[in-house]
Amino acid sequence: MTLPRRWFQTALAGLLALQTVAAFIPVPTARAQDEPPAATEAPVVDTAQAAAGDWPQLGQNAQRTNASSQQVNGPYCYAWKWYGIPFASRAQPVVAAGRLFLGGMDGVLYARDASTGGALWQYQTGGPIRHSAGVAAGIVVVGSHDGSTYGIDATNGGLVWRTTTGASATAPLIDEARGWAYVGSTDGTLTALNASTGAVQWAYPTGAAILTSPALSADGNLVYVGNENIQAIAVNAQSGTQAWRTTLRGQSLTDRYPVVLGDTVVFRSQPVYNFHKLLLDGDGVMDRAGGVRSSIEADWAVVRPQIVSYLNAEPDTQTFFALNAASGASRGTAPVLYTYGNNDTPAPPVQGPDGVYTVYRPRRGMQTDGGSTHVRTKYDAEIGRINLSSLDITGVRQTGYPTFGRQLRATSDEPAVLTFSGNIMLVDNWERLGGLNVSTGQLLYASNVSNEWPECYDPTGVCGPYGTNTFFPMSGSGAAYPVPSPRVTEGNQRPGAVVANNMIYWRVIEGGLGALKTGPCGAAAVYTSEASTVLDDPATAEAAGYSVAVTEPEPVQAIGDHMVYLPALSLSHITATQYFVADLTLPDPTPPMDLVLRVRAEVSAMLTRANGQHLMPYYLERGFSNPNAWPHNARNCPQGQHCLPVISFVDSGLYGNVFWQDPGELLYTMAMAYPYLGNDLQAQARAYMAAEMARFSPLSDLPYGGTGAQDWLKVGVARENYAVPFRSRLNNWPPVAANFSALYGLWLWSRNTADYNYACTRWSSARSLYNARRTNLMYYADLAGAVGYARLAQDLRTRGCAAVTAGDVSDSENTAITLMQSLVGSSTFNTFRARADSEYLDPRNIATGWSAPVFFGLTPEVGALLRDQTSGAARDYLLAQQSGNGMRWWYLTRAGVQSEEGETSFILPSASWSFFMARAYVLSDNETALRRYLDRPLAVGDLYSIQRLVATIQAPD
Repeated sequence: MTLPRRWFQTALAGLLALQTVAAFIPVPTARAQDEPPAATEAPVVDTAQAAAGDWPQLGQNAQRTNASSQQVNGPYCYAWKWYGIPFASRAQPVVAAGRLFLGGMDGVLYARDASTGGALWQYQTGGPIRHSAGVAAGIVVVGSHDGSTYGIDATNGGLVWRTTTGASATAPLIDEARGWAYVGSTDGTLTALNASTGAVQWAYPTGAAILTSPALSADGNLVYVGNENIQAIAVNAQSGTQAWRTTLRGQSLTDRYPVVLGDTVVFRSQPVYNFHKLLLDGDGVMDRAGGVRSSIEADWAVVRPQIVSYLNAEPDTQTFFALNAASGASRGTAPVLYTYGNNDTPAPPVQGPDGVYTVYRPRRGMQTDGGSTHVRTKYDAEIGRINLSSLDITGVRQTGYPTFGRQLRATSDEPAVLTFSGNIMLVDNWERLGGLNVSTGQLLYASNVSNEWPECYDPTGVCGPYGTNTFFPMSGSGAAYPVPSPRVTEGNQRPGAVVANNMIYWRVIEGGLGALKTGPCGAAAVYTSEASTVLDDPATAEAAGYSVAVTEPEPVQAIGDHMVYLPALSLSHITATQYFVADLTLPDPTPPMDLVLRVRAEVSAMLTRANGQHLMPYYLERGFSNPNAWPHNARNCPQGQHCLPVISFVDSGLYGNVFWQDPGELLYTMAMAYPYLGNDLQAQARAYMAAEMARFSPLSDLPYGGTGAQDWLKVGVARENYAVPFRSRLNNWPPVAANFSALYGLWLWSRNTADYNYACTRWSSARSLYNARRTNLMYYADLAGAVGYARLAQDLRTRGCAAVTAGDVSDSENTAITLMQSLVGSSTFNTFRARADSEYLDPRNIATGWSAPVFFGLTPEVGALLRDQTSGAARDYLLAQQSGNGMRWWYLTRAGVQSEEGETSFILPSASWSFFMARAYVLSDNETALRRYLDRPLAVGDLYSIQRLVATIQAPD
């Protein structure tokens, strides 16, 4: 007999008097309603706003030129410093009428006095604020990941309006002439709002997620935006109709923005190639020009053609796109090799007083000639002025060239973002802020975040935390580093310095913001520890990913660095048998239709993309992220060792990341979704799965070195919306073995489709897989395989499948129950956790456990076992990983790496999957709580996204 999941949970709760942890859903401080209520050199940036000392939106103006006419001269000193708020690394502060506004990943929009840094007000939204705000006529417009755009009174922080526009990871575009704001959402919609009332003027679906902040044409007629189909799009600003659409190259357009430079608009993209390959290849490309010439100009004349030829021959290495602003046509290939760090999207160009400036790579320049080459690259990044007609670049020089004092850096594999303050070009590098006066060639010190500052070259010790020169302590420990934990941001992008109010505002690593002004000045005002106060408030903590409230008020217990309410556990009356007998997967008879429609849309998109063919694994490049693929491989290993599948780019020696290559994982996901698909889509799903299971059986190892249709890695239909030009050069080792948990997927598929024929005819293969793995449980997903096999044996025997014996049924049931009983207790959980952390390493091969791999592949029954039978260890670990320096924003599809471990900006999609399924099955979050963590699919055929949707549908009401 099987029982509905919700009945089982209710009965279990009554038996144990157990209340599971539930997420607290914050409410904004004011009631929020969805209304609406009743090819030449670019010209010098308009200084009308700059004269007032404002920086009212990302990039200073609607064209995003990142330049102000205000020139703040050195020597510099700090007027104030602000530590401890978790800001997204892509977000610039905005400044208007003497007030500074910046939103945090804690969901709070902060208002500060721009001169003193003193707090003015703060407004709590319902989700992380992942980018900059904008100011229009006294109203601060800001998007939140909660799905709303807010209009907040700039004077007092009161809510003026709130409009549903979709989850936001971008900055609004302020159109002063119309009084409108344009906002992009992760569901792909670009929406025009009345900035005074929040009324929707139009909404345009771009067809893919928008992670690129929009910009406005010079004449105000077009809005430019990019989407994750890697398309540059122009939309009529008044009507919302498409003007043009151009496909670019790369993996993503995330975090950046189009820059409008007269009749040219420039987009930057994130490369699909690993950044170290691009940097080293760039050295070789330039060396094709022969020996280094005696002057910068002569050397560039021979190097530039080599770069352009390389970029044209391999267009997927391009990341700089200069387009005709009116038509979207390419203006040609700019000689810009990739320079940046962490595989991020490189910095956009900026408008200077005498032309457009960008970071690029020649063989000679003020840094390379000055001995500033970095890491393994022969030729470092430089800064040059680009002619938008010829796309030629002229390198800049400093006074005293070629001596280079390292006041600024633009190294090839680190971030460098440019801002203009009058004639001063500021370079925001991850570790320092420096400047160059382009009219005089003078280098300027600005600030550094290192306690040891050899670039200062001062034997008297005036540089550093106790000296008189500018210094911003951010990393390390002790008195010199006062930043409170958690010292985190989202990602490793740089936003560029902001110039306003006769000050320079600099966003530094790990959550700091400082205001520099012309010295001399006294001690800086220092503001600290606000984040810890805010995040201890239950009404705001959930926006930062905490779980802080349950129905019972006692007892209170510390989880990580946060206090949460946890129930007492009493386990003496529960046996492992009950977790085996109770079927927690039965479909919800009255499912929420909005989520059902989302499941149908994602499955339909996947089947349409596949068109009956094999969907290849999804390839993702994340810099130095760990390449081990799920599921684990327990068979093709020497001496019985445990091995993990790895996908490599064979002729580069580098690794990317692949997902959803396992036939068993596909089968389980489709089985979960099947009851909610509707008759027509169910028929399509059955037909597709029959063909796919015939190609690659979930009960067998994937073929290694297969050719033609058997090449599961390289032949078929791509899931990506971008090209993977080196797909034919991918390789896998060790060969991917059958996933033990595929037996659970086969049982669920058979049960939900009421079709047991495949399982019956292949019972001998199922038995072989079971016998090979039953004594070698490495992950909790393996336990699900044992449970699925036992249930499948029972169902097949009941239905008269001759291949299944009575011994199969009794043996498999006893084995599953015995295995469950053996996994009771905290010590066993800690053993599994330690193994998972050591095998699925985080960036630069560090065993942080941030991605919670111990929860990979959970099913409802195994999750319930972990919840109730590990003495709270599984629950405590999960919550601890969501606080402090852990995965506070795990639920974001494209969340940034926190605490800057290694050189990888974004966490892998497996993190949001493992945390979500653990919250659903270990914490038993209800539907309302789980909805909060739903995000967009990463790609067509995102199996993790479908699993999250179904888990939410089947969660308790």
